[in-house]
Amino acid sequence: MKETDNAVEQIIADDVFVNDGWYSKPHYLIRLAIDRRLTKTEYVFLDILFHFENRFTSQPHSWFFCDNNKICGTRLIARRLIKKTRDSLKTKGIIDFKEGHSHHSTEYRILLDGYYRGCHFGA
Repeated sequence: MKETDNAVEQIIADDVFVNDGWYSKPHYLIRLAIDRRLTKTEYVFLDILFHFENRFTSQPHSWFFCDNNKICGTRLIARRLIKKTRDSLKTKGIIDFKEGHSHHSTEYRILLDGYYRGCHFGA
């Protein structure tokens, strides 16, 4: 096992990332990033989407709106990377989205059944 894998396993074992809401264990996102070979930009973008999904929905697999200004407002991803990154995540089967137009935000849905097993709902 590589040193990086050991570090990730330690994070998961320590359960250091605990949060309120049903999106309670971001270390599952770390495991997903390794398993699906996400780029840093994909990882950050997906993490942002998980937070918005948790904030604006009451359960997983729900559609939610998120405009580019909110995503860029996190200061974690540049506007120029959003389209390429969400297209890549869609190609990998991780998200689905309906692109917004005019004054309508893009609508997103995260498609990760296995991820949600570690989360608790209705908290």
